[in-house]
Order: sequence, then structure tokens, then C-alpha cells
Amino acid sequence: MHTNKLINRARRSVLKSIGLLGGLVAARQVQAHHTETHLDDTTAHRIVYQCNKADPEYLQSVLFSVGELLRKYGDDVEIVEFPYADDWYNNPAMLDPMENPSELWLKRDHKHDLAFRPLENALLGGTVDAIYTQSKVFQHLQEATGKIKMIVDLAKLPDWTLQVANTPAVITCTDVMAKEHPELVVAYMKAMVKVGRWANRNKRAAGEILNRQTFYLDAEDTYEGIKHVDMVPSLSAQNLACINIGKDFMVSHGYIKNDFDVNEWAAPEFLEQAATEVLKEEWERKSWSKLPKGGGLEVEGTRLG
Repeated sequence: MHTNKLINRARRSVLKSIGLLGGLVAARQVQAHHTETHLDDTTAHRIVYQCNKADPEYLQSVLFSVGELLRKYGDDVEIVEFPYADDWYNNPAMLDPMENPSELWLKRDHKHDLAFRPLENALLGGTVDAIYTQSKVFQHLQEATGKIKMIVDLAKLPDWTLQVANTPAVITCTDVMAKEHPELVVAYMKAMVKVGRWANRNKRAAGEILNRQTFYLDAEDTYEGIKHVDMVPSLSAQNLACINIGKDFMVSHGYIKNDFDVNEWAAPEFLEQAATEVLKEEWERKSWSKLPKGGGLEVEGTRLG
């Protein structure tokens, strides 16, 4: 299980966690025909969970919501590991030079490339009865085929703690970087704050940009998915509570051997300094730049008006 890696990760400093992404939660889907089938009936079900990589650090977090489904709807469910081939790795077109890793998404029709959604073929072919997927994000693409429907959506349940499935997104760095190069951490967080503030002010434009790399149905669907999400990094009480829930799950199931205090693990000083510097720069640009010699927040004895 690569225990050392898991323990090392627990020592890293949390820089920020984005708010709960309302659509990025687990859901169960079945083939789209009228049926009275529900998870809480007496029928045995086979559920496949798509994992992008066989990495315990990744699996430990996404399995949380599978457990919530089992606890809520009974235990007559078999979890199936379903490996699939990444055939596109051998595609010669993927060897073309790229200036930026994000170009990978621009080279492929990722919204309709089933290499990103391999479990749909297993579902439609009858290999499995249902698949566990992300509501709203993958959901609308899958339902647009006219062949798949949702029967359980954790996002619609009132208990927000059920939605801790690899969320909230967390930015971490090694303790070495935090101690020896804090200026790099702050610089990165300043960029995150600036981008987040811009996205909050321009949600439709942000939706157009994010649509190029997300699995929402289209740009409008992307906008609907992010319009109520605060894109600025935040170590809010709810975000920290979500991280603690996920941590407790991993500890109780043996994914992490050493327990730790999430509040002590978090490092708000980097985000606080970054936010302060962003606001200071904005103040100087919008206000003090009007003075003949400019100025800053620390200027004393300057008379305005």
C-alpha cells in the first residue's frame, strides 16, 4: 500500500481547499429504460467504480462515497474492479510535441472519448449493472446518449458530509518547500487568489475556459456547475471539516497509519500573506497610483482631498 508515501503526504502543509463543488459528488447510474429498480430493493447489484489510476493515495479518498452508498442502501452490493486499456497511449498523434501539458486535452475530443469514460461500455454491454460516477460533470454527458440514467444522486441528499469523495480539492507542498522556499508558496497562492477572484467576477467567461478541460456537457453546463462555487482558495470551517472526515475514513480503514490533527496540518499563513499582497497591489494600483509620486499602504502623512 506504499505506506511511507501515505505517511509522508500526511506531513505536508495544506495550503488551501476549494469549496465543495456541488456537482462533483458520487452518483449511481443504470441503463435508461423505465424500471422500478432502486438501490434499496432486495435485488443484488454489481457496481463498478472507475478509478483513473491504481494508486492507493488516490483510491483511499474516492472510496469514501462507495461506503456511503453501501451504508445507506444496504450491503447486497458487489464492488468490481474493472481494468481497462488506455489504447490512446499508443496513438502516434500523442507523440507530437506539446508546449504545455494542458495541450493533451486540446488534442482530443475528451467529452466524447470513451477512454475517459470506459465504464459506459461495460454498463451498456451488460457486464455490470450500474456504475459509480460524478453527478453533473459526467452525468449530463452520459444522459445525453439517451441510454443511461441516474437512480441515486448523493448531491441531492441533505447531508453534505456524504459528498466527501476526493473533495474538497487541496493544494499541498512538502514541508521542505514550506520552510526553505516560502516565497514560492506565496507566489503560487497569489496566482490562485487572482485567478479565483477573476473567475468569481466573470463566471460565464470562466465557464467557457474551463469547458475546454472539464466533463460538463458544454460551456453553459460548466457555468451552471460553477456559478455558485467560490473559486478563491479558502480554509473555511466546512472545508477543514470535510478534510477531517476524509482523513478519519482513511485512518479507520488503514490507508493512513499515523493519525494527525487537520487544523495543525493546515498552514493558513501562506494564503493569508498571498491575499494580503494581492489586496495591497490592487490598492496601490487603483488608489495611490493617482498621486504624483504614487504610494503604498504604509505611506504616512499623505493628505487626500
